[in-house]
Amino acid sequence: MLEEFQKIFIDPVDYSPLSFEGERKNGRWYNGCLRSSGGEIWPVREGIPDFIRTEVPSATWTNERIKDLLANGIYERNWRNGRRVLTEGDSGFAEACRDAADRGRPIIDIASGPGGGFMPALLVLNPGAVVMASDAGTPVLHGWKEYFDSQGITLSICFAGFDAMKMPMAPNSVEVITSAVGFSSVSEPLIAFREAARVLADDGIIYAAEAKMEREGLKVLSSKMGWDFEEKFGHRFKMSFPEFFDECGLKVLKERPYFRRKMGPDDNEYAEAAHKIGVELWLGGNVYWLAKED
Repeated sequence: MLEEFQKIFIDPVDYSPLSFEGERKNGRWYNGCLRSSGGEIWPVREGIPDFIRTEVPSATWTNERIKDLLANGIYERNWRNGRRVLTEGDSGFAEACRDAADRGRPIIDIASGPGGGFMPALLVLNPGAVVMASDAGTPVLHGWKEYFDSQGITLSICFAGFDAMKMPMAPNSVEVITSAVGFSSVSEPLIAFREAARVLADDGIIYAAEAKMEREGLKVLSSKMGWDFEEKFGHRFKMSFPEFFDECGLKVLKERPYFRRKMGPDDNEYAEAAHKIGVELWLGGNVYWLAKED
C-alpha cells in the first residue's frame, strides 16, 4: 500500500482511526491487519487491505475464476486495451483520462474490476501517477498484482478491497476519484455517489464515465431467468445520473458522450448470464466531470 494512501483510511463500520499491525516493506503495509479503536480488524495481504466482510452481490469474483482470467490472458488483454486510450483521439473517456493524469494528484479508481477502469490509461499517460485501484471483489485486485509482478511492471500502483457504498476513507481526504462504470456497477449508485462526495476533498474532482444497461435487454433477461424486473433492476431507472449528482451535492463541470456497446460475458454477472442464454444486453452513457457544490 502506497504511503500516500495509508494516512486516509478509516474503519468503514464506525469511522474510527486505524492502526497497522504486522510486516512492512519499505515503510508500506504488507502482511498483517488494520485494527480500529472500536475493535474491528481488517486483513492486509501482500499490501492489499480487505474491507469486505461478506460477499458483495455485484462482486462475485472467486480465486478460481481469477486464476482462469490470468491463464487465459484476460488481464493482459485488458491492460493493453486500456492503453488504447492514447489512440482514441477526441473521445470523452480519453479526455477525462488525460485530465486526471495531468492533475498530478493521488487517484483512487472505483470498482476497477478485471477491466482495470481508468488505471491502465492513467499509468500510460503519466507513469509517475500515484494510483489506487479498488474493487469489492478483492481477488480481482490480487489478480492485477500477480499480473504486474509477472510482467515486472513497477509503477506507483496499489490496491484496496472495499465496497464503493461504504468507503473506508476519511471525509475530504481524496483528491481525485475515477470510475469507468464503477459507480454504475453497484447495487445502489446513489449511495456510492454520496460516499464519493463525503470523501472527496473540497477542491477535488471526480471523473465518472458512467453507463446504464439498457432496459429492453434486461426485461428479456429477467423474463427468461424468472426474475422480477422491477425488484431486481427497477431502482436503476428511478433516477438519472444528473439527478444522483444533485442529490449528493455534486455539480457537473463538464459532460461528454462515453459509448454505446453490446456487453460481453466478462462485463458483469448479468452480462454473463445473458451470454449463456443468447440474450443481448447493451450499455451506454456519458463521461462527467464532477466537483462539490460551493
